[in-house]
Amino acid sequence: MNNEIFLLSDEKTIIGTGSINNNEICRVFILPAQQKKGYASALMTTLENLIFKSYDEIFLDSSLPAYNLYLNRGYKPISFHKVLTKNQHYLCYNTMKLEKIKSR
Repeated sequence: MNNEIFLLSDEKTIIGTGSINNNEICRVFILPAQQKKGYASALMTTLENLIFKSYDEIFLDSSLPAYNLYLNRGYKPISFHKVLTKNQHYLCYNTMKLEKIKSR
């Protein structure tokens, strides 16, 4: 899976998107009006299952608002990044990893 984009929709509206690049989840977005309804978890489960067919670990960069969602899904922070923008603001995020649970 290289640069694939997935859409989550109901019968009328695109509710969210997610993308995969190899074993990295690159972007997950759910419309604000549709948040807190389980859509992000459903989309993440689909993306993770697709990646785990070919890889034993998944990486993603987590925004601060999404950090607890990823922690609750079993992701572990592996590095913290703080980038100074040209407007003199900081963009802060964590790189996180989820390992495939190996069956016995």
